[in-house]
Amino acid sequence: MLLSEIRVKNKGMIKQFIFQNRGGGKKINKSYFYFYGPNYIVPKITDSNIEPLHTANYLFGVSFDYPLDYDDQEQYFKITVNLTLAYLGVDTPRPVTINYTVSVGTIEDTGIGFDHKNFAIPVNLPFLISSLKRMTFNSATIEICNPNPKYDYIAPTKLSTSGEYIAVNTNLYMDNSQFGSYQGMFKADLYNSSAGILVVNNPMTLEFDANSNPYISKLQTNWAKRADLVSSMTRPQLDLRCVDKDGMASNMYMGVSYEVISYYFVWERDTILSAVEQMRIPIITGQTAVNGDTNYIDESLVGDYLIYNINTYLQ
Repeated sequence: MLLSEIRVKNKGMIKQFIFQNRGGGKKINKSYFYFYGPNYIVPKITDSNIEPLHTANYLFGVSFDYPLDYDDQEQYFKITVNLTLAYLGVDTPRPVTINYTVSVGTIEDTGIGFDHKNFAIPVNLPFLISSLKRMTFNSATIEICNPNPKYDYIAPTKLSTSGEYIAVNTNLYMDNSQFGSYQGMFKADLYNSSAGILVVNNPMTLEFDANSNPYISKLQTNWAKRADLVSSMTRPQLDLRCVDKDGMASNMYMGVSYEVISYYFVWERDTILSAVEQMRIPIITGQTAVNGDTNYIDESLVGDYLIYNINTYLQ
């Protein structure tokens, strides 16, 4: 059979195959809007206890089903969100409009978005988060700066929960007043015992000199993947590294009390872990001690952001 005959014979079949399989439509790239709690991407350090929710710096978030590309100005998308916020002590709920352009710089500043799907939006509002009583989503519009012709983009239609990422606000207060001139480095993370991985991206570290900083506190916002955090048996991992023992005796212990509180945007909260333990204080320069207790978070109650409070003292 000639090649021309093969083409003619199969022409109808080929046309039918193309018609049945080309789809004719675009994929839907839906977006979602989140509340991630207080914004301490730039850490706050002081000599006294810090109240994590006593701030008017908020973090919101937007995620997409499929990754975005940035344009020539390194911008991903522009979003406008209309909310109504009700606060304690304020009789009338306040309408709030958020206008924000997410760019490559936003990713670098907030530490999230390197997957080009999950982004954070820092916003300063007139009232403290601690007085926030209710948040109502009204509407949103979104403009994709470098749209992919394969997709139709859908703006958020509500406040969503249980996103791919969780904001972890680590709030450390160290009472070093009985440590003499000891110098050390403290690190706070969360450890997934089942998978054998640390889950907080860029976990908090705090270097201290007990002589010059008898009391020191640090509050910092970082990120964890929900799948890593809630997969199974996640617990605090706390490291204390000796920089200079400077007179610290052997067989001394640091007491550590901690709690992990989970929040949702509707102001629901659950304490998903609360415990006290002790750590041997290392006295060899460069040596690190790690907490050993197996106190696990209640993964069924993990919301949209966590407050991870840690207090240390000489046992």
